[in-house]
Amino acid sequence: EMKKAFTTFLLLAVTVVSAAPEADLVESLPGYGPPPSKMYSGFLNASAADPLAAVQLHYVFTETTNRNVKAEETPVVLWLNGGPGSSSVLGLMEEWGALILNATGGLSPNPYAWTNLANMVLLESPSGVGYSYCSTSTTTGCVNSDVSTARAARVAMQQFFQKFPEFSGSEFYITGESYAGVYVPTLVKEILDNAPEINIKGMAVGDPCTDNEAQHDSMDMIWYGHKNGFVAEATFDTL
Repeated sequence: EMKKAFTTFLLLAVTVVSAAPEADLVESLPGYGPPPSKMYSGFLNASAADPLAAVQLHYVFTETTNRNVKAEETPVVLWLNGGPGSSSVLGLMEEWGALILNATGGLSPNPYAWTNLANMVLLESPSGVGYSYCSTSTTTGCVNSDVSTARAARVAMQQFFQKFPEFSGSEFYITGESYAGVYVPTLVKEILDNAPEINIKGMAVGDPCTDNEAQHDSMDMIWYGHKNGFVAEATFDTL
């Protein structure tokens, strides 16, 4: 009986260690070869947020490139680009990724990669952006609102931690830029209200969209040009 119990324990241990979805594993990147750390690309089923839309959100997960720490003991950070409608792959390939696009269109190591400090996951959100799709993608198109986007992203992240149970206890942070100034706090609230199993610790936004009234002038070219010295003081006063 003791031998049988020990065998069961070993099988469970192996299952946990290899819980990550091997079918999503990215083994090689075009023109580069194997990624610097484990990378996964696939879909998260967010249909529970809206069964009629049958939403599938594309994700890319890159484990930390820091060899001195265990990935499972390192925070997981979600990245969302804004738009609305901008693919979060943009952040991966041009800003925080372990590899970023260079002047020749190839891939070069990024010394400032966020993967130096964290496991990074991105969502192409909402449905209809990038590879993310819904059941009506090819007919009427996907219909999204700030509320439905947050709900679908919350369900997707619940699916993510089910796909990667070894990270289910990791500290979780949500970050993004531009219209993610809306995406991030609304998703944080969705998780706090409806996904207590997710170990959320914080959020951050860069260059964020907050609200139309407060940021109205930032979209006005006369105001922007004056602020940056392209429109003379007298001209600005006259206009």
